[in-house]
Amino acid sequence: MLVNRKQENYNYKQDSAPQNVNNKRPSTSRHKVQCLCVVILLAFMAMFKTVQSEIIVSKGYELVQIKAQVAKIQTENEQLRLQIARLKSPQRIQTIAMQELGMIVPQNIYCGSSFELVKRNGEQRVALNQTKSLSIDRAESKKGH
Repeated sequence: MLVNRKQENYNYKQDSAPQNVNNKRPSTSRHKVQCLCVVILLAFMAMFKTVQSEIIVSKGYELVQIKAQVAKIQTENEQLRLQIARLKSPQRIQTIAMQELGMIVPQNIYCGSSFELVKRNGEQRVALNQTKSLSIDRAESKKGH
């Protein structure tokens, strides 16, 4: 069986193109120059970003090195403070005075509470009003410690 196909006739109206429209393309050389400018601009932006990142990384490394130096100097400073405390200790000073300088611990200590000027034979001298004499026994002082 043969099927007859209907042929439909469609009538399309074609709109006529306006006569005054200019169908010119932009010139290809101008288009190439614009593309080249965009590519160069993108290249400069990429280079700027790369240089900026390199500077940030190098400054980060410098910061880490400076922090390490600060920690080292703080440790050294603390060691120097401990050394100063050892050098100022009274026991060390007494040992050096007795052994290296030949000094001895005094047996009597004199303390004066007030002074007065005394004229004798035309000379002025300083005299103590009250004098206290203390005897220190080294054996007793060692037992007390």
